[in-house]
Amino acid sequence: MAENKEIDGQSLIEEYPFLIIGETPAKYNWYDCIPDGWRAAFGLKMVKELKNILIKASKKDNIDWIREYKIDDVKEKWGYLHWYATVPSCVYEEYCEWEAKYETISFNTCIECGAPADGYTTGWMVPICAKCAKKHNRVMAPKQNN
Repeated sequence: MAENKEIDGQSLIEEYPFLIIGETPAKYNWYDCIPDGWRAAFGLKMVKELKNILIKASKKDNIDWIREYKIDDVKEKWGYLHWYATVPSCVYEEYCEWEAKYETISFNTCIECGAPADGYTTGWMVPICAKCAKKHNRVMAPKQNN
């Protein structure tokens, strides 16, 4: 479940400048767009892995991808974490694997608390655990075994 320590916005931007929204650092950043449960469960691990991919791209392209990489949007859509950005072509496959990994993890992680999801809310479909479904009075459809 929650494996991430809390990190303040300024420290986050210093370590991961690609999370800045627009041109000027502000209190709000792309990391804040990750829903609470997902951020608690895997958010920092995810951005650390992304930073490593961008470092590899920087070495291959001789471009500072840590500063040049721009995110267009980060949000939940259809129960998955969606991360929209321009991908450095020299690390395209690794980047796509990273993105797919966290889409899968997000779909199986409670969006509210970060625990394993027991099912999905009805209507606006998001993964949720039974405890959070009860706490937030949400109707939950159980996970289907494939």
